[in-house]
Amino acid sequence: DSSGTLGSITPIGGDQRQVLYINAASITNGGAASNSAMQILTGVTLQASSVYTLTVAVGNEVANPDTYKISLYVGGTLIGGNYTGGTLLASTSGSSNVITAHQLADITATYTSPSSGLISGNLAIMLTNTHASQSTVVGQETFDNVRLDVAAVPEPSSVALLCIGGIGFLSWKARRRMRLNR
Repeated sequence: DSSGTLGSITPIGGDQRQVLYINAASITNGGAASNSAMQILTGVTLQASSVYTLTVAVGNEVANPDTYKISLYVGGTLIGGNYTGGTLLASTSGSSNVITAHQLADITATYTSPSSGLISGNLAIMLTNTHASQSTVVGQETFDNVRLDVAAVPEPSSVALLCIGGIGFLSWKARRRMRLNR
C-alpha cells in the first residue's frame, strides 16, 4: 500500500482530501497480484429495513489494465493484517480501463437489509486492486471520497396506507365534482 499526492488526476467524483493509492505488481511468470485496504467501522452495525450504499471515487493513475473492487462486509475481525470471519453484503468490481485516464468515477455497491434476522457485528469497507497482466509494471488504483449512506426503507404497510389514502381522496374529489355538475 502506498499513499502520496494526487498528481495529475482530475477529481471527477473525488474531492482530493484523502486519497488512497493501492499498488499491485504482477509476477513475471503470469501470476496476478492483489492488494487491499480495509476499514472496520467500529460501532456501525446493520439496522433493519435499510438501504446501504457504498460509493467510492475510483481512478487509474498509471493507465494499466487493473481491476478494482469495492466491498461492504459485516461481522469480521482484523487479525495480523488479515480480515477474517466477515460476511460479504455487497461488492462491485470492474476494469479501470473504462474510467477515463487520470480521472475518477463514482462506483457504488448497494445492500438492502432485511426487517429481521440481521447479522451482528461492525460494518467494514474493503478496497482492492488486482493487477493481472504478465509484466513487472506496477498497477495502481486510486480511491477517493469513500461514502457509506444509509436510508430507511418504508414499510409496506406505510406505503399501503398512503395508497389507500390517495384512492380515498381521488374518489371523494370525483363524487364532489359529480354533485357540483348536477
